[in-house]
Amino acid sequence: MSEKPIKTMMQLDSHQHFWSYHPAHQVWMTDQMAVLRRDYLPDELKPLLHASGFDGSIAVQARQMVEKTEWLWPKYCVA
Repeated sequence: MSEKPIKTMMQLDSHQHFWSYHPAHQVWMTDQMAVLRRDYLPDELKPLLHASGFDGSIAVQARQMVEKTEWLWPKYCVA
């Protein structure tokens, strides 16, 4: 019986932004960026990360608002 290799280091995507799209909040999204005009949330990313061999991702806050941190941290961050 063959043994699975032991993974000694986690592989992390080092820069990931998440958002719930709202036109008033993402005013920087021009018509040329229409593909971005939707929600991008961790639940959608998770299977893509695992399929690519990543163990997780580091969320980067795009909006400098306390509300954004309060929205992101308790739902999606694991310490």
